Amino acid sequence: MKGFTLLPVVLAMSIVAVVAFLLNRDNGLNARMITQQSDLERARYAAQAGLQAVNYVLQAAGCNGVYPTAAAPVSNANFRGASYSAHSTTATGSPVTLVATGSYKDASVTLTRSGVPVYQPRTTRVIQPDPGTGQDTFLDSAQERNFGRDTRLRLQSGRYAPLLKISLANLPAGSRVIPWYDSANARLQPGAVLSLYQFDIASSGTGTLMLAAHPITHSWLAGTRIGGGTPDGATWLTYDGANAWSAPGAGYGSVPLATTPYSGAIGWVDWDLTSAVAAWLGGIHPNHGVWIIAAGGSIGNTGYVSANDSTNASWRPKLTLSVLQPCGTGGTTLAPVADAHLKSGSDETRNFGAAAAMDLNYTSPERRILVRFDVSAIPAGTVIKSALLRVYCRSVTSPTSAPKTINAYFVMESWVEGTMSGTGTANGATWLTRNGSVNWTSSGSGSGPGGYYYTSWVVSGKEEASGVSPLPGGFTQGWVSFDITAAAQYWLDNGPGSNFGMLLRMPSTTATDILQFESRESTAGTAPQLVVVYQ
Repeated sequence: MKGFTLLPVVLAMSIVAVVAFLLNRDNGLNARMITQQSDLERARYAAQAGLQAVNYVLQAAGCNGVYPTAAAPVSNANFRGASYSAHSTTATGSPVTLVATGSYKDASVTLTRSGVPVYQPRTTRVIQPDPGTGQDTFLDSAQERNFGRDTRLRLQSGRYAPLLKISLANLPAGSRVIPWYDSANARLQPGAVLSLYQFDIASSGTGTLMLAAHPITHSWLAGTRIGGGTPDGATWLTYDGANAWSAPGAGYGSVPLATTPYSGAIGWVDWDLTSAVAAWLGGIHPNHGVWIIAAGGSIGNTGYVSANDSTNASWRPKLTLSVLQPCGTGGTTLAPVADAHLKSGSDETRNFGAAAAMDLNYTSPERRILVRFDVSAIPAGTVIKSALLRVYCRSVTSPTSAPKTINAYFVMESWVEGTMSGTGTANGATWLTRNGSVNWTSSGSGSGPGGYYYTSWVVSGKEEASGVSPLPGGFTQGWVSFDITAAAQYWLDNGPGSNFGMLLRMPSTTATDILQFESRESTAGTAPQLVVVYQ
């Protein structure tokens, strides 16, 4: 009987022993797993440090340096008890791929980072739009009017609010804005500064008066009015003359991008937009520009110079950037080496190579434009990321409300600009000839590869201020641009003997308007341009 009494006790003790054994074994396994995981995290941390270390060496070496490769990596044998070895998969170039291996005890982790740009030294770039590229206006809460072509930007508490956008399209992909240390003044300076020139001041109320730059939350049109006529751009109620803001006079984010004290003095007013521009360049937020409002008290009617002011060009709005551009990228704005316009009919034998303006229309007598740029200064073998042909329309004769189509074609024959302005013996391109004496292959009309321009390669122009193509019916002035990246790359790859420029013409389906464009002989500062971004 006593034996039967002890049996349950023995069984219970055996079960307890087994459970204890299993618990101890699981605890040991868990401890080892935790230790291994901890070792892996330490190794990963070291690998991340290796990526940072090799990237630092690459940036210090710059565009002409030789980077650490697998044969001679950047290494640290005692990084807080761990170690790392890191290298670039190529010795030069940009972007590159970085590889780093971190180790701690028996754990090892390898990390790879692709598409890492190596940057050129920091440079300062000032973007200051002109009357054609500027997108600015001001809104009037008292009247539904547009001021997209006004030379002023008005600000007043409760009534006027300026809107403006400065394009960053000409900065190469991967560009960054960074603050910089100003040793002369012993302080850190912003990476991006928006500046407006205050030319008119008014009495203001008491308090801490501030000017707040808020992010515009919707795309918008500057418009072409100066207070009169039917609005064709942003107003107090609409962002384009027709479609409403989310609320009257409130198409902006509630949190300002930057604020600056209101100044009762003539001169420049600055906003630090470093964070905003970094977000725009990085694609984190779209660049719709800024909406400036008065804050902290009552500010009277104050005026700033707009991008449309042709008299005070140096006072137009500007964005000053402290920028890093990836190696192998660059940008340049080329002036034309030759331009002229051709006229049919009674002027078909005349040369207009020296004229300050170039006409364009389809109806008889038809007028066309020739323009040529020299791209040979761009390094051979360069990949052109974009090439924008820009021509400035200063007026429209006999304007209609019809959309205006302008096409750019690749010219197939050499031509001479000439020095005439419609009088004297032609010594350059005319409607009939390419140099005053030798006929075009297909005089004046040109069709197909055998003609003097290539009709199978055509690019339509757009109004820069709105991005609209064809030009809107109300277009009377401004920049017209054409994406001729493919043509510029062909000229660069095949040498000067392949570059005969571009022909601009209006097809038969377009309006009867006569558009007058500035030539390279113009003194207005709006001659044709070729804006090239390359890598």
